[in-house]
Amino acid sequence: MGIEVHYRTLSGEEVVYSLSGNSEYEDVWLPIVVKEELGFIDVIASGGLPVSPDDCEQICREFVEIRKALFETGKETQRVDRCIATLRDYGGGNTRDVYIG
Repeated sequence: MGIEVHYRTLSGEEVVYSLSGNSEYEDVWLPIVVKEELGFIDVIASGGLPVSPDDCEQICREFVEIRKALFETGKETQRVDRCIATLRDYGGGNTRDVYIG
């Protein structure tokens, strides 16, 4: 099992997409999470997290750190880019009910 992003569009459509598989998280993401002390991403990987409007900006910043580290090592960033866009849409009121886990 990996990490997925779940959200609803403003029209009510539920959208789900994969963010990271288990082995990818453990082998690639976890060292970044530990090094950068990314607490929200640690919680997300441990059991999931409904994203609140209050925490959205900080969670987005943590995913930007993941993206930066992935890019620097030549790893694929498209799924993280999509997650960042989802979080920015949510923060801007363009999506609702975001859950990552």
